[in-house]
Amino acid sequence: MYSLTLDHIWEKEFEKGKIEGERLKLIEIAKRMLKKGSSIEDVLEITELSIEEIEKIKNKMI
Repeated sequence: MYSLTLDHIWEKEFEKGKIEGERLKLIEIAKRMLKKGSSIEDVLEITELSIEEIEKIKNKMI
């Protein structure tokens, strides 16, 4: 019983880490696209990040 709970916790934490890692990768792609002059619309289409997230990334780069 106890090990099932730990397994469940581990699986949930692993999944959270995986999702966060994927999100960080998309942010890096967005940064590279913006540095190369891509429009916010193009970055949105490729990364599927929100316009707000992309604008925040762009503003941090200035």
